[in-house]
Amino acid sequence: MGKSVLIYVIGAFLIFTVAMLTSARIVDAGSQNSINYLSNAKARSICNSMTSILLSRLADSTDLRITEPETMSLLDGTATYTITEVDESGEEEDDDEGEDHEGHEDDDEGEDHEGHEDDDEGEGHEDDDDEGEDHEGHEDDDDEGEDHEGHEDDDDEGEDHEGHEDDDDEGEDHEGHEDDDDDEGEDHEGHEDDDEHEGVLGGLIKIYVSAIYNNVTRIQVTYVSLSTNGTIPSSVQSLITARNAVSTSGNLVVDGRNHSSSGSLSEDDGAVAIWTTSSYSQTGNSKVGGTYETISYEPSKPGNSNVIKTFSTFSGGYPDSPDEVFGGSSSGFTEGKLKSIAQSGDGGSQYVTNPSSLHFPLKGITYVELPSGGKWQSTNIEGSGILIVHNASGNSLIKNLNTGTFKGFVVADDIVHVHSSIIGAVFLLSSFPSDGNFIGNGNGSIVFSKDAITKATAIVSNGADNYGFGKTRLLVLNSYER
Repeated sequence: MGKSVLIYVIGAFLIFTVAMLTSARIVDAGSQNSINYLSNAKARSICNSMTSILLSRLADSTDLRITEPETMSLLDGTATYTITEVDESGEEEDDDEGEDHEGHEDDDEGEDHEGHEDDDEGEGHEDDDDEGEDHEGHEDDDDEGEDHEGHEDDDDEGEDHEGHEDDDDEGEDHEGHEDDDDDEGEDHEGHEDDDEHEGVLGGLIKIYVSAIYNNVTRIQVTYVSLSTNGTIPSSVQSLITARNAVSTSGNLVVDGRNHSSSGSLSEDDGAVAIWTTSSYSQTGNSKVGGTYETISYEPSKPGNSNVIKTFSTFSGGYPDSPDEVFGGSSSGFTEGKLKSIAQSGDGGSQYVTNPSSLHFPLKGITYVELPSGGKWQSTNIEGSGILIVHNASGNSLIKNLNTGTFKGFVVADDIVHVHSSIIGAVFLLSSFPSDGNFIGNGNGSIVFSKDAITKATAIVSNGADNYGFGKTRLLVLNSYER
């Protein structure tokens, strides 16, 4: 009997011991799993946090590059990171054929530091294409039919700025020489135009972060494009949108067919040339063309009626301010937003009350706020972006645009005598122009360009992630973790 009890006691003890050991192993495994999960989550959090920090730094300083790995303590762990430029395939220019930061070959099919293929062609250079010659530099005497020298314009469909007979070569420049601007791909000087990405801030950037917490390593690779494009505001009805009578004279060319931002003709559909709530008058040797229902019409006199819309009605009411042109408060443009961006200097933006204070070339948002009835005349408009000439009374004027090529979107209370070149679109706010209706009476040109408009509006686009402290908008193309 005693032996049986002893055997039972020993057996029970062994069973209890096994049960306790098993339970301990389960608890230990569960604890380890919890620790591993926590460590993994913490390492991932460090990766994400460091990536966000680097995105903000890059947004505030787009030339920031960290080619040699740097390490920083973060959230009780460490993060090692680089910011490098990569080519179109996602590889660094000095690529060591797939070696990661530790020097080991990485076979993770594109998730390593060198590996993701990206087709974003982000790099582009600013185009220095400017048509800088004015019309002898003289002020226009502004008699609604007089040419640029102050001589009377008899609307003989062929007299140039000097009063000499114009042979209507549809392409002679300001000096009377043949203009090759119609050679698709050549710039305004006749040289081949390589500027396919004009206005782009930079190329493809790779942000690599390796985080370690409690011996757990997580890696995050993020590809960022500095080349963000905006949108064409829905209020843009045509190349020239106005709510007053519009007239063209001289040799002005108004072409609503689509062009690249360099001014060369594009195959994409464009827009009608002129849309106004009032009338339109075409005199002199001015020519008008555009696109209507996918059919393009070359600039001509008289212009095809399909691309000239008069006595039109603006759905929802005609905008009274630049912010309303961009959709108003319902689209995030509360009154004064564009002005505040210009005042911030974001992207080279400028806000002035005296145009003589402007720095050229224009960039970002250029906001010129003149006093009531004020004029900005004998104007240089060299640059790109959004150009706004407006005051609270809605009666400011930009006049005699004699020099420079502007690429982007112009919003003005009133504009007369375009003798230079505008590539993009023009939106006029005033219903009572103070200085006649001749939007141009010389050798200028206004051509429609989706490319120029979307590049100009990128600074206010809602389409890209906005990192940084009110600075550059960065477009995150891809982000990978492992």
